[in-house]
Amino acid sequence: MTKLAGKMALVTGGSRGIGTAVARRLAADGAAVALTYANSAAQAADVAQSIEGKGGCAVVIHADHADPPVAARAVEQTVDQLRRLDILVNNASIFTGGPLEQAAVQDCGEVRIRQLPEEPEEGTPAERRCFVEPRPGQGTMRDP
Repeated sequence: MTKLAGKMALVTGGSRGIGTAVARRLAADGAAVALTYANSAAQAADVAQSIEGKGGCAVVIHADHADPPVAARAVEQTVDQLRRLDILVNNASIFTGGPLEQAAVQDCGEVRIRQLPEEPEEGTPAERRCFVEPRPGQGTMRDP
């Protein structure tokens, strides 16, 4: 038996790079994996097929995590399709590219984590347990 057998995972930004590697590793260790993508549908499908080709379970969800309600729906879809959520890998990010020394402060989204009570009310969706919100007076990289 693998160490994550029976666990359900969501990997945001799982269609490319580190997210792909994490999704594949979680699946190899026995977890069923939902992975999100914003613009890479074909790559996300390839990742899911590679997981399923090795006997794993994969679900692909389109979600742009720059939009909080969309991110919340991705969690709901994961729970709907996998029946629960045990592992969240919050990997989705926005990278504008280019040399670091040329990056402007405005290109870096500042966020803070709000910790909610350990035990949410019964029936409270998983996405309400912990979420990221912009700092007061700060916009996101897509909404400066």
